[in-house]
Amino acid sequence: MEPYRAPAREAQSEIVEKKSRFIGWGSPAASEDAARAFLERVRREHREASHVCHAFRVERDARGQPSVQRMSDAGEPSGTAGSPILSTITSRGLVDCCVAVARYFGGTLLGAGGLTRAYGKACAAALDACGVAVMEPTASVKLAIPYPLWDLLRRAMSSQPCAWGNVAYTDEITAILKTRERDEAQILRRVTETTNARVRITSVTRAYEAWPD
Repeated sequence: MEPYRAPAREAQSEIVEKKSRFIGWGSPAASEDAARAFLERVRREHREASHVCHAFRVERDARGQPSVQRMSDAGEPSGTAGSPILSTITSRGLVDCCVAVARYFGGTLLGAGGLTRAYGKACAAALDACGVAVMEPTASVKLAIPYPLWDLLRRAMSSQPCAWGNVAYTDEITAILKTRERDEAQILRRVTETTNARVRITSVTRAYEAWPD
């Protein structure tokens, strides 16, 4: 599992070229089905648009690279809409990403070059609004912690690249300690050293999660 970059959130932005409005709308999308559901929602929102063009890169392989890439000019001249949208997504190294651009014609023809530049610019503005999430392979380690060790362990881990979650208080404390896989060995060694190996690991699950860039 390798880290990858994806949009942090769904967002919109708008540019105007020769009185034509280009509304870019970007979103995270982990699958082709998710991308198509997002695109259907955009089309409903912009029923009056002259064109709603799009591109997406989704469904990562083991190296974090997209296994599905699609684009559509949606009636614009071939290569003037879907291609610059996809190129903009690709140039930023984004995966699990879908961008639609709705064009409202302003009465002035832009020509092939003008359209290509406008769709690429609208996509870039939408992605700027979305921001970037660095999706890292993450281990969620469930720990069983004796009460006397809880405060000690929290203090020891406060300066480490990890985060606590799902804390439960029963006959002992159980908590999830999340860490990027690349930091996992270091984090677990610190847990063992701090507690003299008196904390038990009861389970470990793995998934991609967002971490600060």
